[in-house]
Amino acid sequence: MAYSKEEWAKVRGFFECGLTPGEITKREDVEIKDRALIHRRAQKEGWAKGEKTALLEKEVKARQAVAEIKQQKQQLKNSGQDGAVFAIEQLVRERTQDIQTYHGGSRYLAKRALAKIQNKSDEDLTMTELVQAQAVLSKGQETIYGKSPEVVINNSAQAGAISANIDLDALDKARAKILDDV
Repeated sequence: MAYSKEEWAKVRGFFECGLTPGEITKREDVEIKDRALIHRRAQKEGWAKGEKTALLEKEVKARQAVAEIKQQKQQLKNSGQDGAVFAIEQLVRERTQDIQTYHGGSRYLAKRALAKIQNKSDEDLTMTELVQAQAVLSKGQETIYGKSPEVVINNSAQAGAISANIDLDALDKARAKILDDV
């Protein structure tokens, strides 16, 4: 029996999250019930068992943390501390608004770059300018949230080799423009 690409993608996803072919075939949301077939396909295509486990665990922990936060906020509400809940929610919103800006900005720039590559854009911007704009977004994100562990490790080998100044006013203007366009 031939299975769809979507079905194989689902099976591969479970495999890369650490499930064995036997565990995958027992799932109700999977049509493929032949463990040997899954095993052969995994070997043939070089699937890496457990490759996505770290991301899976990270999301599970994040959802557990969110559930705990909701419970704690409910306890505050139950004890008449609605003002504290309001303040927490307001401050979280303020402190995370830039996350949406940077993700939205990156998506916006990626779409413009793709349009440029596919010659579907008559903009005056060059690819170099789009890459530079992405670099400004990334630098602004690093300034606010710090560097990702990979960047810190990578840059520690090149300590002091590169320095950059960020015009925060220009960054705010860019953020406002991106939010208008997204």
